[in-house]
Amino acid sequence: MVSFEKTLTAVVAGLLVITLAALFIVTREQRGDFKLAFLDVGQGDGTLISFDSKTQMLVDCGPSRTVLQGLGRRMSFFDRTIEYLVVTHPDLDHYLGCIDVLERYRVERVWWTGRNNANDPQWQVFKEAVARESAEVRVIDRVEQHDIGETVIDVLYPDHPVADEKADDNNTSVVMRVQYGALSTLLTGDAEEELERHLVQEYGARLRVKILKAGHHGSNSSSIQEFLDTVAPEIAVISAGKNNKYGHPTERVLRRLERLGATIRRTDLEGDVVYYP
Repeated sequence: MVSFEKTLTAVVAGLLVITLAALFIVTREQRGDFKLAFLDVGQGDGTLISFDSKTQMLVDCGPSRTVLQGLGRRMSFFDRTIEYLVVTHPDLDHYLGCIDVLERYRVERVWWTGRNNANDPQWQVFKEAVARESAEVRVIDRVEQHDIGETVIDVLYPDHPVADEKADDNNTSVVMRVQYGALSTLLTGDAEEELERHLVQEYGARLRVKILKAGHHGSNSSSIQEFLDTVAPEIAVISAGKNNKYGHPTERVLRRLERLGATIRRTDLEGDVVYYP
């Protein structure tokens, strides 16, 4: 009898410890504060902005359903709604995972540039998924500001309609500056040299932020010196796949960031990179 009572007490105590540990993790990850998570989605981009415990913006979804695992890590199990889905441009490694997101979550708003990828059959599948969702669709074709709770989202690009523009898709990427208190972030999609120079010319010191999501996964085509000098980030986050075939991030870009004195964070080495104010 005594042995049974001791065993029962030990089991109950063990369950209590596990429950408290789980509650601590949930409280840390699902608390109501602002949170910025650069998700490990492999060779692609996926950034989750949590404005509070119930309102999120997902900027790109990576190349596969792996994004669902990231959302599972960073959102409450009971939260099945994403209020804002932003597709920076129609490249597979940025939008393909959004098809799975649209199937698993209620998506209220979709922001994109209106630019199509006619040569990619999966793009049509994505558009059909958006249509089924009956989400509010917003075409980004001008500079605009959105206040979401205590967070200010400045859409810096596209600053004109790019749906039919003859340009590289990377250089039509949605670029956003995100400000919550003292924490400022620049999200650049796959912006390359041409777009980076345009941003420097148009915005100058307004580009300065604490955290830069480096363009195009740390490719040589992005993160030019003039742009980095203007943004002057304390932290540079690179979203890339482990041992990817493109060699991202390149040594040249890493050296530029090191000379700048920026702390380099990489999803291919660390997994999710998360910031709280």
